[in-house]
Amino acid sequence: LRCQKIQIALLKACFAMLKPGGKLLYSTCSFSYEEDEEVILSFLGEEKEASILPLNCPGAYHHPDLKEAIHLFPSHYSGEGQFLALIQKAGTLSESVYKPRPASSKAKAIVFPYAEESGDYLEKDGALYRLPLPIDIRGLSCLRYGIKIGELTTPFIPDFALARADLGTPCIDLNEPEAKAYLRGETFACEKEKGFALVRYLGLPLGFVKISGNQAKNHYPKGLRHSYQNL
Repeated sequence: LRCQKIQIALLKACFAMLKPGGKLLYSTCSFSYEEDEEVILSFLGEEKEASILPLNCPGAYHHPDLKEAIHLFPSHYSGEGQFLALIQKAGTLSESVYKPRPASSKAKAIVFPYAEESGDYLEKDGALYRLPLPIDIRGLSCLRYGIKIGELTTPFIPDFALARADLGTPCIDLNEPEAKAYLRGETFACEKEKGFALVRYLGLPLGFVKISGNQAKNHYPKGLRHSYQNL
């Protein structure tokens, strides 16, 4: 019941930010009626501009009190199970045409080929971000504006977040001893073209190295290295 109060407050706050005709998806990882159907039924009873839209998914469970919402039980879907209800605000949503912004010529000269040139990019506070969704975020305060490519400094140093994104970064595949050495923060021999490169082990991206003088200098975040001292 304590969670229910928080969820209702969150739902009301999110709904208030919707434009007329906008939609929001309420989802929990709980099977509790109190946190799921009861929250939505209570909200719909109080908010006259809100309506629920039907969700259809093969094998999903529909509670008789709220047949438009669904439960995805782990016996049918991978994961711990989800409850989902799609809410719409009354009115007509005006569709705005948003054009992705390419990176500036300065950013291209510094950043590429560490990330592909096509896509939607944002330069903010001296850093370059790749926006994964075509959303106009001007005027919004965000904790992180998409995937951080790196600081627009010379020389350019790619951000660790870029290692976790498939943006066309050149890769080097490591064997097991090299991968363990990398995760410990060690430098290892590497006869590749100088510059930054993404290293992988068994297809899994690990992070960046800077190759110079046949040595791969480690750029794995220092705060993560202590976890691998016993490898």
